[in-house]
Amino acid sequence: MNLSISRKTVSGIVVAFLIAAFLMVVGSAPKAEAHTTVQSVTANSKLLRITFSGPIRRGSIKATNSRGKVVSKGRGGRDPKNNTRLRVGLKNLRPGTYKATWRMVAIDGHSQSGVVSFRVR
Repeated sequence: MNLSISRKTVSGIVVAFLIAAFLMVVGSAPKAEAHTTVQSVTANSKLLRITFSGPIRRGSIKATNSRGKVVSKGRGGRDPKNNTRLRVGLKNLRPGTYKATWRMVAIDGHSQSGVVSFRVR
């Protein structure tokens, strides 16, 4: 049996194989991680800390009481001792439940924001 394959057919098979290999490599590339999430919120009468699941570049927090009055001192920012945490000073709060609105830029450049409740005992 005499089998003959043209150069054009061989070239087409090689190109198809290379394209398939490329798509397999690209398809198996690691996916971007999900957004950074809030891991914990801790507060006392003078300081609020929000800890995230990964490092952050920068951010701010605004804390308010149940009537919407701002009870945080300034805008706060990233904790210099922990790059996964935002912190802000509080105005010597009484025991109760408060709300914090936060904004941050994760280490990967994504901007995120959210609202959390916290309690001072």
